[in-house]
Amino acid sequence: MNTLGERLTYLRNKANLSAAQVIKKTNVVNLGRYEKDERKPSIDSLLSIAQFYKVTTDWLLVGKEPLKNELDQDEAELIKYFNKLTTREKYILLGELKNQTKNEEAHLTNSTSLKSSHNDMKATIETA
Repeated sequence: MNTLGERLTYLRNKANLSAAQVIKKTNVVNLGRYEKDERKPSIDSLLSIAQFYKVTTDWLLVGKEPLKNELDQDEAELIKYFNKLTTREKYILLGELKNQTKNEEAHLTNSTSLKSSHNDMKATIETA
């Protein structure tokens, strides 16, 4: 989807709506011309369409999402509790998180290595 019109048409079809239904719900009367890339929407129309489809104006205009600026609920909760800790507790928790991450990465690497070794041994046995 290279154009605004293609993205608008995609969203409308994905929602299984007619142009008339979208026009009625958004009050964007030139939707058909926007979908055919014959005309560019006003800022108000663009905002109305983005809110209706729950997409960003960046995605409508250029097909890419902006960098994430908002935290999801879990991230916000994590920060809320982290901020309640003492400096010492924060230091300890960060150390534990770093170790956990290293352990997970090592586990994944070992699993991949074991699978590779297993496949090598199996190939050797089959050729023997």
